[in-house]
Amino acid sequence: MSFALHCRVWDVQNQTMHYLSSLLAQTEDFQVVLLEDALVLINTFNSSEKRLYEAGTPWRLMLSVGQPDRDGTPIYDYDIVESEGYLWVVQNHPDRCGYSLFMPNCLGLPPFLTLDRVLASKVKVVGNFFEDPHLILEFPDSPYQQAA
Repeated sequence: MSFALHCRVWDVQNQTMHYLSSLLAQTEDFQVVLLEDALVLINTFNSSEKRLYEAGTPWRLMLSVGQPDRDGTPIYDYDIVESEGYLWVVQNHPDRCGYSLFMPNCLGLPPFLTLDRVLASKVKVVGNFFEDPHLILEFPDSPYQQAA
């Protein structure tokens, strides 16, 4: 069975992002194999180089939320998006079926905005939590912060 599932993997140890068009795919540099609790990237130029990412090793799988932003850019888990002049972090909501936008200093906690198709079409991806952490350190106070 084959399927297309867009995702990316943040390699904490090497501080690099791998963009993958599928969990069972081949990119320019790697053959990708996803196991139950592990991900293996096999170098297509040198098959002896294998990068194994297990649950105990520092890596983060980020799936596409299935919606593009207002510019047509795919939105992923842990993307930093701008909406009405404020920055938010996209994260799977633990109590809801789907994704929400969280204030950078309140990941997983209220206040949050449920990310639906209408909201996704209004936000703009400006970076992500792992490659652009400086963005969330320089965010202006949101009016939602006072409500919390």
